[in-house]
Amino acid sequence: MVEKSKGRKPLNVKNNMWKQPWGYSEGWTICGGIFITGMILQFFFGKIIPTSFHFPVNLISGAVFFLLLLLVFLISKKIKGKPMQKTEKNFTHEDKIIFGRRLRKITDALNTYCDGFDPIDIIANAIKSKSWKKYPKNFQKERLEYLKGLRVNKNDCVYCHGDINPSNILVGKRMELYLIDFADAVLAPPEYEQTVVASQVLCFEEPYMTGYFGKYTSETIADMCLKWLPVFDNGAATIAANIGSAKIITSLNMMRDKIYLLIEKERNRC
Repeated sequence: MVEKSKGRKPLNVKNNMWKQPWGYSEGWTICGGIFITGMILQFFFGKIIPTSFHFPVNLISGAVFFLLLLLVFLISKKIKGKPMQKTEKNFTHEDKIIFGRRLRKITDALNTYCDGFDPIDIIANAIKSKSWKKYPKNFQKERLEYLKGLRVNKNDCVYCHGDINPSNILVGKRMELYLIDFADAVLAPPEYEQTVVASQVLCFEEPYMTGYFGKYTSETIADMCLKWLPVFDNGAATIAANIGSAKIITSLNMMRDKIYLLIEKERNRC
């Protein structure tokens, strides 16, 4: 009998604007932007003379617009896949291992040195983050003190997707993987990306973890999460989805210990 995936708890991922699928916020923003642009043009340039768009200007404009639409259509047809959360219910044990290996190959290729990329300060952003407000006050205080003392060597930083989650991974019929939505890309150590993947995508499930990390120990992964999960903006929701209510996590060491026990539990399951 083939073992199917046990499924996962849904992450409470922040629904930021301009992340697919778009909703009313993006629609009203676009409409408002078009309206304001029209008013500005009307104010500065007055009435538009219709004859300004006579042949061949109208034909050229139409052709350019059509070619742009065709280009977008061809690019979208090139990638055929569904989000991970809609496909993994049919994954077998071996499928998960293959998934992990292929995802690691992608992140290793992605995590390269990138001179000139906008150097977003991940520590400063983490300190400003409000996503940890549901945690006990003593945990929040300890986390902030930890972040203020954390030093990141710029020479260790590589290009990272920044928010790899099941919604941002498209899976093809032959287990082809495609990463989408690079809006949160940052320069950070590879371990930052690996922590996000382990906790937010693999959810510490043993076959996924074996595929992605190869031979690993629970101590190594737990220590990596202890260092980088407090930096990750969605780490608060990730911990809640994997471990339980934020109210039960009173210290960073408790967070680390619970992650360790979870990894051990997943390893013993197989």
